[in-house]
Amino acid sequence: MRFEGYFNNNRPENVNQEILKLHGKLDNDVAKESLAAFLRNNLNFTVELMTGNTLFPFQEMMIRGMFQKDFFMAIAGRAISKSWSAAMFCWLYALFTPGANIGIISASFRQSRQLFGYIEKFAFSKDGAMLSECFNGAPAHRADAWSIDIGKSKITALPLGVGDKLRGFRFNVMVLDELLLIPENIINEVILPFLAANSDPIVRTKVYNEETNLIRAGQMTEEERTKFSNNKFVGLSSASYKFEFLYKLYKKYVDNIYETNPKDENGKFRDTSTYGVMQFSHEIAPKFLYNEDNINTFRNQMSEVQFNREFNSIFTDDSGGFFSKRKMDLCTIPNGESPTIEIVDDKKSKYILAIDPSWSKAEASDHFAMTVLKIDNENKHGIVVHNYAVAGGQFQDHLNYLTYLLKAFNIVYIVIDASGSWFLEDCNASTVFALNKLKVLTFNHDFDNINYMEGVRKSKYDYSLAERKICQAQWFSSSWLKLANERLAACFDHRSIKFASAAMDKKFEELMHLDLDIEHLIYDQESKSLKDTAKKADFIDHQAEMINLVKSETALIEVKSTDNGTLTFTLPQSIKRDTSPTRSRRDSYTALLLGCWGLKCYFDMMDEPDEDAGFIPFFLD
Repeated sequence: MRFEGYFNNNRPENVNQEILKLHGKLDNDVAKESLAAFLRNNLNFTVELMTGNTLFPFQEMMIRGMFQKDFFMAIAGRAISKSWSAAMFCWLYALFTPGANIGIISASFRQSRQLFGYIEKFAFSKDGAMLSECFNGAPAHRADAWSIDIGKSKITALPLGVGDKLRGFRFNVMVLDELLLIPENIINEVILPFLAANSDPIVRTKVYNEETNLIRAGQMTEEERTKFSNNKFVGLSSASYKFEFLYKLYKKYVDNIYETNPKDENGKFRDTSTYGVMQFSHEIAPKFLYNEDNINTFRNQMSEVQFNREFNSIFTDDSGGFFSKRKMDLCTIPNGESPTIEIVDDKKSKYILAIDPSWSKAEASDHFAMTVLKIDNENKHGIVVHNYAVAGGQFQDHLNYLTYLLKAFNIVYIVIDASGSWFLEDCNASTVFALNKLKVLTFNHDFDNINYMEGVRKSKYDYSLAERKICQAQWFSSSWLKLANERLAACFDHRSIKFASAAMDKKFEELMHLDLDIEHLIYDQESKSLKDTAKKADFIDHQAEMINLVKSETALIEVKSTDNGTLTFTLPQSIKRDTSPTRSRRDSYTALLLGCWGLKCYFDMMDEPDEDAGFIPFFLD
C-alpha cells in the first residue's frame, strides 16, 4: 500500500482528548459543537451510528484523505470499494460542511447513479434512519441528474455528456469515479477551473475583516481564524496504461508530494501539502472483502498486464497483445471533436454494418455483436460510430436492434460471419422486416480469387444496392484471418480506422432532442426498465462505453502459431478459461475485424470502373 501526502505538519488537534476535558452540565451550543467535533473526527463511529456499516481501516484512511486533501486520487484494485467509500465521503462531507455543493461525475451516467445509489442504500436501509432524517425530502431522479439535499448541502450526480452545463452547477467538491475514462479536456477545461475560485468569497471576506478587528483588539489570535474548506477534486480509478492521461495526472500529484522546495514560476512558495495519492492493490483488502480463491480465479482469467492494472494497481506500458492499445488511442477522435458517436446517421454519409452473431441464449455466452462504421470516401477511412454487444439475448431483441440500425443509418454494405448467415435469413422471413419493408440479401462475392481484381469485378457485378443485395458472408479461413488481422493492424498504423468520440455538450443535447423509436430496444439488462428521456440519455451514454469495449477487446488479442505453422488470433488462454457472465469476450473485436475487411472490399469495388456498357456510336469529324 502507498499513501502519499496524508501525513503533514498540520495535523488537526486531538479532538477526543479535548472532549475528555469537558465536565459537568454543558451549555446547549457547547454540547452541539462538541458532538459535531467528535463525530467529524471519529468517522467509523459516525458511519456505524448513522448507517449501521463498519469501515475497514483502509476505507477510513481513504475517506479521511478525501476530507483532508484538496487534490486527492485513489488508484485501487477492482472491487476494492472505491465507489462505496466515495459515497460514504459524499454524505459525510455534506453533513459536516454545511453549504457544500458536491458533484458526482463518471464516464457514464450509470456509474454516477451507482455511486449516488449507494448513498440512498445507506440512508434507506434498516439501520440508516439517522442519515435519512438528515435528508431534506426524497432524492430527485431526473433523466439528466439525480440529486439530494442534506441540510444546507447538496449532492448531484450528472452524466458526462453535459460538460458545458457542469459550469452552471458551481460545485465546490467534484468526485470523479472511473477517472481513467473521463476525457482530459473535460478535466482541464471544465472541472479543474472550479477549484480556482473559492466558494462564498463575500462571506469569507466579511469573516476575515471581522476577525482582523478582533485580533487587533486582542480578543483572538491569528491561529484562531476561521479555517474555510477549500474546493476539492477527488478522483477514483484503477491503474491505466502509462501513455494515458491518468498516468500523467498521477505523476503530477506524486511529483508535487515529493518536491522538496516547491516554488511557482515567480519564485514564491507553492503549497503542495494539498495533494494526496492513495495507491493500493488487492492485497490490502481484508479477507472478508476479498476471497483468495476469487483472486486466483481472476489471475488465471486475465493476462499478466491486465491483472497488474486492475488488481495490483500497477501502471503498465502497453496492452502486450497483437494490436497496440496506444495506437488505437491515437486513432480515437479527441472528445469535443467530430465525428462523435452516432445513434442516427448524419443524412449525408454512407455506412457499413459488420455482424458477428451468437445464437446462444445463455448469460455467459458470446456477445451478439454489431458494429457500424461511417465511410469516409475522401480519405478512404472508416470511423466506428456505433456498437451493439449483448450476451444471451433473444432473437427478437437482436432483430429489433438490427431493424433500428437499418432504419436509422444509410447502410450500403453489410459483412457477416458466414456461419451466422441464418440470422439474416430469419430476419428476412420475419413480420418485423415485412412491416418495415426491409430486406437484406447476400451477393456473390469473389474476394478470395487468386486474381484479386478479377474477383472485385465479379463481386461488383452482383452487388446491388437497389435490390438490397449488399451483404458479404465471410468465411473465417486461416488464410483470411491472417490477412484480415494484418489489415486491421495496418489500419491502426496509418489511422485509417478511427473511433468516434463521446457525445459531449451541444452534441449530447442535439442527440437528446432527436425523435427516436428506442423504447422497445434492449441493449443490456438495465435498458429493460428505462423509459422516455431517461432511456434516451442512457442510450447515448451507453455508446461511449460500447466504443471503449471495441478497443479493450481488440487490445486483448494475442497471436500464436500452431504446430503446423497456422496463426491463431485469440484471447489469452488464461482469459479463455473463464466461463462466467462477466468474462472478457472478443466479439466486438471480431465485428471490427469484419467491418475493416468489408470497408476494404467496398472501396475496391467502388473504385473499380463499371463494366463496358457496350458499343456507343460516335461521329467522325
